[in-house]
Amino acid sequence: MKLIVGLGNIGSKYDNTRHNIGFDFLDYLAKKENLNFREEKKFKAFIAKKDDIIYIKPTTYMNLSGDSVLKLMSFFKIKREDILVAHDDVSINYPETRFSFNRGAGGQHGIEDIIKKSGGKSFGRIRIGVGPDPGGDKRANYVLSKFNNDEQNKKELIYKDSEFILDQWLKLPIEKIQNPKNKKQANAKLKKMNYKLKKGLTLWFTGLSGAGKSTVANALIGKLSKNNKKFPLELLDGDEIRENLNQGLGFSKEDRFTNIKRISFLAGKISKHNVLVVVPVIAPYQEARDMARSMSEDFIEVFVNASIEKVEERDVKGLYAKARSGEIQNFTGISDPYEAPSNPDIELNTDKESISKSVDKVLNKLLEKGYVEKI
Repeated sequence: MKLIVGLGNIGSKYDNTRHNIGFDFLDYLAKKENLNFREEKKFKAFIAKKDDIIYIKPTTYMNLSGDSVLKLMSFFKIKREDILVAHDDVSINYPETRFSFNRGAGGQHGIEDIIKKSGGKSFGRIRIGVGPDPGGDKRANYVLSKFNNDEQNKKELIYKDSEFILDQWLKLPIEKIQNPKNKKQANAKLKKMNYKLKKGLTLWFTGLSGAGKSTVANALIGKLSKNNKKFPLELLDGDEIRENLNQGLGFSKEDRFTNIKRISFLAGKISKHNVLVVVPVIAPYQEARDMARSMSEDFIEVFVNASIEKVEERDVKGLYAKARSGEIQNFTGISDPYEAPSNPDIELNTDKESISKSVDKVLNKLLEKGYVEKI
């Protein structure tokens, strides 16, 4: 779980002030990513959630921002290293933006409070320049002043540069993150990013026919192997397995169990040799998937969730229509049940999210669990 924090002060009198540029950046993301912020008083913040990311705008006022951050950290078990804070920085001239990690507050009171209450400074920061710093007694009034028209017209640049830092922070090791002035170099690193498998496992995609299991699985394989041709991968496609290993098996419950048992045994044997085994198979019964889990030392279940209406809409072969007419028997979701996982390791909502978003969710889980690392 990642936590993105935008700092500012609540109240209309603070709108468009320099001190609220962190809030403004999150509002920009909300509009672009279709985020829905709502106030959650127990966390003292306005909160939006998307995938494995929580976005917050604390309602505590700037100087007590740590209260909200600490509550979110404790409730969701978020590590300090998985926090990124966007805030104004008077020491940097407008409209420059910089990234920093594990450094002092530099007089920014919201950051001071987060460091104090989170127990350390090992979190990322998007430092949005609002200077030049007038210094002395003028500073407090200056950061609470509003942007003039010329400065307002440059806000889009601030947002783009801040988003550029955020994108790197989500994808790259801390030490490889570049500031916006080095965009060409940073983009090259993002494009050339390699991955290394640290431990073999079975990655099992389950879902209705047409939910997108094979589509997401193949896109993930493409991303992992794009810059690393020797990445140890094995795809056990359900249709290929039935054609070459399980010929003669039908679609009765007993035959389905036999099919899954054989695939599970094979996946478990291969994954022991430090291979990522990707298995996009319907596997409609929870009992069979539990059996599959038991046959691999390491196993991640991915529920590829899509509504019956959506998968029928995608069905160019007309299989669902044939199943509804009785032409095809024992068809999952129509004449046979599909037992959706009650607690999958990962859930993808493929009728609501893009293929790339689904792939990123799976990859982030593999990174989080330590099966894969960036190199």
